[in-house]
Amino acid sequence: GGKVFAYLFEHPLPVSSGPSWGTFHTGEVPYLFGNLDRRRRPYTEADERIASQLQARWLAFIRGGEPNAQGLARWAPFAAGDTRVMGLGD
Repeated sequence: GGKVFAYLFEHPLPVSSGPSWGTFHTGEVPYLFGNLDRRRRPYTEADERIASQLQARWLAFIRGGEPNAQGLARWAPFAAGDTRVMGLGD
């Protein structure tokens, strides 16, 4: 009976050389936990902003059961038959 908030993380992890794997499953984890190690990847200020937004949404969800945070686009709960999900990242 709880609400479901579906999302698609749309920000490829930066690489300094070699092939990019683009955006992939669990790619948002370093952003979520604020673990943007600039020695391992060439993260930028844009990556820091994405991390802050992702963290704000997760904290809002933990606190109140919805990932809507002040200053960010409204995220509607997923409904049966719905084909829309929230895009997070770029």
